[in-house]
Amino acid sequence: MPINRNSCHTHIKINVNKHVCIHKQASMFRCNKKSTTIYLLLLLVALVCCTFKNHQINGGRDTVNSSDIPNGTKRKCSDTICSEYLTEDDHVHFDYCKRRTWPTQRQREPKESACQFMDGSERHPVALASYPGSGNTWVRGLLQEVTGLCTGGVYCDVALRRSGFPGEEVRSGAVLVVKTHQTDPRWSGVHYDKKLPLIYYKKLKHIPIFDSAILLVRCPFAAIVAEHNRLLNVNSIDTHTAHGAPEEFGNNSQWDDFVLEQAKTWQETIFSYVVNNYNHPLLIISFEELQINREAELRRMLDFLKVPYSASRLKRVVQQDYTKYKRKKMEFKHYTREQEEYVMEVIQETIDAMAGHQQLNFIANYLHTTVP
Repeated sequence: MPINRNSCHTHIKINVNKHVCIHKQASMFRCNKKSTTIYLLLLLVALVCCTFKNHQINGGRDTVNSSDIPNGTKRKCSDTICSEYLTEDDHVHFDYCKRRTWPTQRQREPKESACQFMDGSERHPVALASYPGSGNTWVRGLLQEVTGLCTGGVYCDVALRRSGFPGEEVRSGAVLVVKTHQTDPRWSGVHYDKKLPLIYYKKLKHIPIFDSAILLVRCPFAAIVAEHNRLLNVNSIDTHTAHGAPEEFGNNSQWDDFVLEQAKTWQETIFSYVVNNYNHPLLIISFEELQINREAELRRMLDFLKVPYSASRLKRVVQQDYTKYKRKKMEFKHYTREQEEYVMEVIQETIDAMAGHQQLNFIANYLHTTVP
């Protein structure tokens, strides 16, 4: 007898003889073996799905778990990234960047994450500042892998959001550091002139107030080339690794103007965080030294951030070849002699101005570097 599925509640029971009995109202119908097989298959599929979901939440390879996070930072959260620790302002920017990254329903953000947000209610954001093209993304990736904590940024970089950086545009203490290339950062405890135009204050509302900073410095010759490559490929999916053509450099007038402008921006970035930081804690990291002594420089950053970490995990991360956002070296000359001399002058000016800051002694090495 056929079963009417639209009537009252149906109860399914599987007896020891593997027959399925359907109790409906006061009548009992015995299903045939084909129906039994179908129901058993459905139950099996449901069991497999539940097991897979549990694996994603508690033991997936890309999901943060207690063995991946040092004691004191792993918390039970409502989701895999601990989004409940985001501030109201963070949620606005986080959701906006999410919509930009996955604009359609068919493009959905992965449920698992390689990092988590933390309770930042009692800490100011820490700047990870640099001139563009100085390895900021590389450093963020290293810090996330060692600590399991998300890093943030004042920008929404869609390519990074899709590549393991869920903290894009998160600017609070909920992230370990906040990526910024700003040359006019705001500092805690500093009074800002209220007579400035209202439109300026509306902009300031979304600029984080830093209590300390890590300044990442790279040789300007390499950094300027990297930034020019990024801008030439800004609409590409591999904007962080793509190259410009040889004719975009050298005697190209646009490149010439770019070098003159960006060499000064590189210098201004250093002055902003070393001279004009209102005595806030500052750690200066040499990109070149980080390449050579990765473990020691990472320890300096982690100690500065006062975040617990696993020494064994640090060693594993150091041994990895983290080249996801590294451009391959191009074998052509980028700078003309005149451009090279100009950048050298800017480097010398910076050395003279920063003579009293021992953390910046390494800049003198840039005068003897091989110009790309």
